[in-house]
Amino acid sequence: MNILVDLIILAIAGVTIFLAGKRGFIKTAVTAASSLIALVVVICFTGVLAGILGATPLADVVYNGTASFVEELAENESIADLVQDEEGPLLSTLDKVGVDTEAFSDWAAELVTEEDEAVMREKIVEYVAEPVTSLVMKALSVLILYVGAVLLLKLAAGLLTGIVEKLPFVRQANTLLGLVLGCVLALVRVFIFCAVIGILASTADLTGWEIFASIDPAQTYLYRLFDAIQILQFLF
Repeated sequence: MNILVDLIILAIAGVTIFLAGKRGFIKTAVTAASSLIALVVVICFTGVLAGILGATPLADVVYNGTASFVEELAENESIADLVQDEEGPLLSTLDKVGVDTEAFSDWAAELVTEEDEAVMREKIVEYVAEPVTSLVMKALSVLILYVGAVLLLKLAAGLLTGIVEKLPFVRQANTLLGLVLGCVLALVRVFIFCAVIGILASTADLTGWEIFASIDPAQTYLYRLFDAIQILQFLF
């Protein structure tokens, strides 16, 4: 899976730059403008769509995956030990998805003194599942909004592109400027792809989406470079 992620990144960048050179500056500029507007759409409406997705069966799948994860861990050790083991699988996984493990441990320590195992397990699932589900729904919302907005904007801009391309001065620098703009567009697309994959990979243990569980940035060449920068982290 790690190699596949790198190959997808290469494909995104390669296809974007190739098409930019082939289409020329004007068509690529329209595509870049579409991507920029799509990014604005993502920023404005991710929370709204994530809320809608949160009320669908997809969110239930994420929640149930989290519950199953906690249940499986609880079969091997007590809840009291599970929530205090800093090197254990529960706290390690929560740290990956951005949950404040110190605050969680403090909260769980108080819970241990008040509740029995079954009640503790239920409350821990609720505590963990809400932020994890929200994070996954946001990642999916970013992907849906970005792709959808780009496709719609491309259709709307098709007529304008045909007119502008006929201008004499445009033809001369069309290919070169198209390649330059294509490189910029490729970076934007790769960053969005890596941001979404990063969220899905970090939550894979909790959601049960095993296809993403095997992704390890340290075992990749390209993905880890973009994942380390995380310039789109504010979206999540």
